Amino acid sequence: MRLVKFFSALFIFLSLFNLAEAGEKKPFSQDIFSASQAADESIVVYVYAPWCTTCKQQEVIIDKIMQEPRFDKVRYYVVDFDNDKEGMRKLKANTRSTILVFKGKRELTRSANDTDAVSIQNLLEKAL
Repeated sequence: MRLVKFFSALFIFLSLFNLAEAGEKKPFSQDIFSASQAADESIVVYVYAPWCTTCKQQEVIIDKIMQEPRFDKVRYYVVDFDNDKEGMRKLKANTRSTILVFKGKRELTRSANDTDAVSIQNLLEKAL
């Protein structure tokens, strides 16, 4: 029975892994996020709202940094502030324009409302 559960979990993980290419922005999903955590991956989660001017400034900076080759192994997920309250609850993210950095299941750091490119880069580098 344990072996069946293990292979079922492995199949789900490998399926989800293919959906979340490193460095590429993907919509947040608890299943995919949990699979990345279980694999002890470096993860950036960004909580944004499309109407938020601070979020728009941050998004340009984050997207540019995440395209750098050194971030190729970092998973990048975005949480829609307006439509994913459950994801925000699980991440304990109470506001839009929040950036979270994880290594596996351990949260390394977070920031909210920061639009300084150097500060955001320093934050994201903690994922490396």
